[in-house]
Amino acid sequence: MVGLNEMESFTKVKLNDEQLDILVKAVFGSETAVNLSSELTGGFFNTAYDLELSTGKSVILKVAPAVETDTLSYEKNIMRTEVEALRMVADKGVVPVPAVYHYDESLQLIPIPYFFMEKVEGQPYSDVKESLSLPERDAIETELGRYNCIINEIRGERFGIFGTDSEEPRASWRETFSCLMESVLADAKRLNAQLPASYEEIMQEVSKYLPALDAVTEPRLVHWDLWNGNVFVKGWSHRIAD
Repeated sequence: MVGLNEMESFTKVKLNDEQLDILVKAVFGSETAVNLSSELTGGFFNTAYDLELSTGKSVILKVAPAVETDTLSYEKNIMRTEVEALRMVADKGVVPVPAVYHYDESLQLIPIPYFFMEKVEGQPYSDVKESLSLPERDAIETELGRYNCIINEIRGERFGIFGTDSEEPRASWRETFSCLMESVLADAKRLNAQLPASYEEIMQEVSKYLPALDAVTEPRLVHWDLWNGNVFVKGWSHRIAD
């Protein structure tokens, strides 16, 4: 059996040292060089590099999949969504998120979007959770819940995935969720994915519960990738890193 950390992602783009140097000089100045670089292997969609610069600064570079990569429909321009979400949450000044230093989707320096962000010190909660005591876990997860509530307080102008131009605004969360499901299922058909039931059967089952979504009347920001690997903790107190 192949473990998760041994699987190779088909969406990841590898950059060579020359390309890394070009991007760093464009963003941080022509006198800045890359002293040390290492690829971060935790994710499966974007490529991420941990870069130590000649200025002494450490930054993270994230690179989107190549434009020609066959991704799911909702994943188009998803890096733009990530950057806008980080900036939006950072503007609240309460939730610890990495600062975005530069985002470029012009495709001029390299033929793919990329962005530089602050390096967050600490360890992924998924890596250390089992070594922590129950009170320490409770403290971290209580703090995480509080931060998530603050994120959910951020109001939007429309339902759906923001930061992309692939969708028309929808009038309700019911309609938006239904369209998202139909889009994912259409992708499954296009990619010949093995589903546990037919397209029609799945949508028929989903339809039974769509009326319940009418209870959601106001668009709010939702972090839909909030798993333990995306939460960093640090220090003797094992608080969420900022």
